[in-house]
Amino acid sequence: MAGGPTNQRTNEPTNQRTNEPTNQRTNEPTDQRTNGPTDQRTNGPTDQRTSGPADQRTSGPADQRTSEPANQRTSEPANQRTNGPTDQRTNGPTDQRTSGPANQRTSEPANQRTSGPADQRTNGPTDQRTNGPTDQRTNGPTDQRTNEPTNQRTNEPTNQRTNEPTNQRTNEPTNQRTNEPTNQRTNEPTNQRTNEPTVFVMIYKCRYPESNIEK
Repeated sequence: MAGGPTNQRTNEPTNQRTNEPTNQRTNEPTDQRTNGPTDQRTNGPTDQRTSGPADQRTSGPADQRTSEPANQRTSEPANQRTNGPTDQRTNGPTDQRTSGPANQRTSEPANQRTSGPADQRTNGPTDQRTNGPTDQRTNGPTDQRTNEPTNQRTNEPTNQRTNEPTNQRTNEPTNQRTNEPTNQRTNEPTNQRTNEPTVFVMIYKCRYPESNIEK
């Protein structure tokens, strides 16, 4: 089998780079701060108050009133009236009619009655009642109480605290770093290849028509 020459390439030179220098930084100094002093405050004294004396009042005497006497009235006499005389009237004559051929009637006399005497009644005596005596009550004495004394408390002293000092810290130094050098690399050489020769392929016809074999 006839093949072309093996693809010939000259080895590319290894990619040559100079090592970059390690990133050099100087350590920053530790953050130095001095703690402020503990907050110092003195508690104010306990609140001292004296209780006022118990409320002292003397009870006033019981309300004293004298009972009023029962209402006294004299009974009025029964209403006294005399009956007037019985009503006296005389009947007129019976109606007298004589039967004539023509209806003949004699007029009956007018109804004659004598009026009874006027109704006579004597008025009963005026209602006589004597008023009961005026309601007599003596007022109870004025309610007497002694004033309770004013509630007495001693003033509590003002809460006393010492001022806490301002929090004191030293300035932290500016963060210090040395400049990192520029990344340094040497130029890589251009990838160098020799021209590959053209590959020739020979094709032979077989005796068997159904296959073409490259030889």
